[in-house]
Amino acid sequence: MIGARVCELLLPCVARYVGVTGARALLDRSLVISARERPWFSGALSSGALPSTGPLDWESLRACLEKNEESPFEASTALIASFLTLLASLVGAGLVDQILHAHQPDLFPFAISEKNG
Repeated sequence: MIGARVCELLLPCVARYVGVTGARALLDRSLVISARERPWFSGALSSGALPSTGPLDWESLRACLEKNEESPFEASTALIASFLTLLASLVGAGLVDQILHAHQPDLFPFAISEKNG
């Protein structure tokens, strides 16, 4: 599932700036926020996919994304958007732009500000 894979790739990059605990907290909060409109997201939290300590259960998150009522792509996009919005509120949109472009150039081949500028 693309959303789980993108989160899996982004978490270590984000952890460099906000720590592992901070990155995990942002992802947990993103799921809680996403669950407001997509209740099945809460299954990833209650299944233990995202425990506050220990390794992440990416397979449980993938399964949660795949069993949704809408397309998995839309659900993944909503989760990633929530994660990045929370990160931007913490460190600023400019730094998020730099993090995405610098650490995941295959996913973000250009800086967002370059596209908008």
